[in-house]
Amino acid sequence: MLAVSRGAEMEKLRYIYNGELTPQDIVKIIDNYKKTIVPQEVVKREYAKGNNLAIMERLIPSTSPQNKIVVSYARRMINLITGYMYRPGLITYASENQAYLDAINEIFDANDEELQTEQLGRQTSIHGIGYEMLYLVGEDPEETLFDDLPGYKKLVPKFVKLPVENTIPIYDFEIVPNLQAFIYFYMVGDLEYVHVYYKDTVSTYRHRKDSTSLVRVAGPVDHGMGAVPLVVYENNEDLIGDFQCVLTEIDAYDVLMSDSMNEFDRFAWAYLIMKGFSVSEDEMEKIKHRRSFMGLEGEDAVSFLTKDINADFIKFMAEWVRAEIHRQSGIPNLDDYTFGGSASGETLGKFIYLMELFTDPKESYFKQGLKRRIKLITDALGLAGEPGEIDIIMNRNKPDASMENAELFIKYAGHISEQTLIENFADFVPDAEAEMERLRQERELYYDSRLDNEPNGDGENGDETNSADEEGAEENLPGGA
Repeated sequence: MLAVSRGAEMEKLRYIYNGELTPQDIVKIIDNYKKTIVPQEVVKREYAKGNNLAIMERLIPSTSPQNKIVVSYARRMINLITGYMYRPGLITYASENQAYLDAINEIFDANDEELQTEQLGRQTSIHGIGYEMLYLVGEDPEETLFDDLPGYKKLVPKFVKLPVENTIPIYDFEIVPNLQAFIYFYMVGDLEYVHVYYKDTVSTYRHRKDSTSLVRVAGPVDHGMGAVPLVVYENNEDLIGDFQCVLTEIDAYDVLMSDSMNEFDRFAWAYLIMKGFSVSEDEMEKIKHRRSFMGLEGEDAVSFLTKDINADFIKFMAEWVRAEIHRQSGIPNLDDYTFGGSASGETLGKFIYLMELFTDPKESYFKQGLKRRIKLITDALGLAGEPGEIDIIMNRNKPDASMENAELFIKYAGHISEQTLIENFADFVPDAEAEMERLRQERELYYDSRLDNEPNGDGENGDETNSADEEGAEENLPGGA
């Protein structure tokens, strides 16, 4: 039986069953998921694309202006977070077990891991959760003696992002829930196909759109992963997306922009007031063509019936709603930290600080998913290593602060060691110790070249000249004195 009713928010579905879900159980789970979860996940997906459904589906009387201005705020927020946290190349892996790391990187290269991870990071930010399935693909086929089916010399793990609207993880009732199975379903014409993955096997079912009966068409067959082949990436403890808590503010911003434009349209559609005279419909058509009134006498007058537009109020409301979107979501607005296309180091520092407050918790949860990915690959291939041996390094795509760092480098030179300067203010140098060694070698070469070209001085004048030259050389050494 279904133990926990799915509410409006995403939560972990816990289910009691004896080893395998019955077809009736599967139908109930999918129907409940479609009813309670799928609609809200579709909304999140559309907002992340810039399709703000509330304003696009807003009903406006046909006699009124029909402006529906979409401000793609959710998309902008997701792009900022994805570019800051998940851009390809920002997440790297390191280990002292080089052979193990090389084996993992080989699998990653075969899967375009950097791009796949960016897509999962984006999905997790949108939906509050992300799903990745792993499966084995055979390479180098060879003939076998069984059923004329080929065998494979090598199995390669593949991983792919699954849509949140089509994926249902199933957990047990332990204090810390354990993933026991997952359901993946999709439509092909009028037929719905359902794959149910367990620890060792997968079964495939199908049924017609208008039917409640589920028919097994394949399985159970061994999927070869040795564990439920799903990685669940969580965004936070509440499993909510990064803009979910400010959807009403985003909708309000769209309404404000749309209605402001509607007011301008109403100005263009304003009623014409004619005082002291009247015109026929034929004459009005001529006036439209001439764009002028002729023969006005005495107190005759023409004006428009208009409503004043309080531009200051509209500006105030726009700024207030925009500020609330960022304040309530916790995502800083980059526009607030740039002036004339640039920003000071202190200003960028504040932006980075606020972004770190927002992204640090996300990093902790996302790493758990990356660790499970590595563990599934390790166990499936029987690699000689433990997932704990691999360090996951999540860097950030921070705004350029090179000019600020260069000024600080010069300011602190002579007061702290060169290695400390390089480590803190020369982030383009990957290895400070190696850079120090190169500086030492350059200085030795510089001194040697000076000595080779130095003329032999006679007497006090020669000694003074040599001494002066050495002092000048000290000041012009590569990397400073």
